[in-house]
Amino acid sequence: MKIVRVVLFCLSFSVLPSFATVVDSVNASGTPGIGLGYAFVAHDVGWYYTAPFSYTLTGIDFHFSSSDAGTVTEELFDTTTPALGGTLLRSASFSPAGDGFAGGSFAPVSIVGGHTYFVGVLNILGFDGMTATDLGAVHLPEAFDSGSGLFDVPCPSCPSSTKVMIEFLDQSSSVPEPSSLVLLGTGLAGFAGVIRRKLIK
Repeated sequence: MKIVRVVLFCLSFSVLPSFATVVDSVNASGTPGIGLGYAFVAHDVGWYYTAPFSYTLTGIDFHFSSSDAGTVTEELFDTTTPALGGTLLRSASFSPAGDGFAGGSFAPVSIVGGHTYFVGVLNILGFDGMTATDLGAVHLPEAFDSGSGLFDVPCPSCPSSTKVMIEFLDQSSSVPEPSSLVLLGTGLAGFAGVIRRKLIK
């Protein structure tokens, strides 16, 4: 019975918790723009993004300069349909937690390399810090909301807000946390001790 209990103890800590892996990014290492020149003047803004390779996506993070009491919603569209923005694939809501990247999570969706998607964020009026000031930053084609509730106004000549800082995440991968590894090691050591005592007898 002791051996069975030790084995069950070990197995109880062998479940691997999920964590977020950044599978792709655009301007993620850039310097965020702060101030009026970089603050969004539309509630809803989005960008066209062409995936460089195929991967599983479960969340999108944007860079924010500061925390905010409001709720931001991110949306991922397939642009194969004629309508601007295309078919809604996934959405998630979240509250920016402070300086740095923040975003929501959703059910896994397969991203196809070479395919173009539209990534939108709602309720970001007045936000800054989401775009890079770097001269060499990548520009993504942008569209915003004119008040219709849709991303209906393309903005190919927007000078700064097209340099969005964004990370694409996969939370479906799993690795053990350090605390789980310690407990698993302790359980295995106890299991080995029980076996050793049985063999000595």
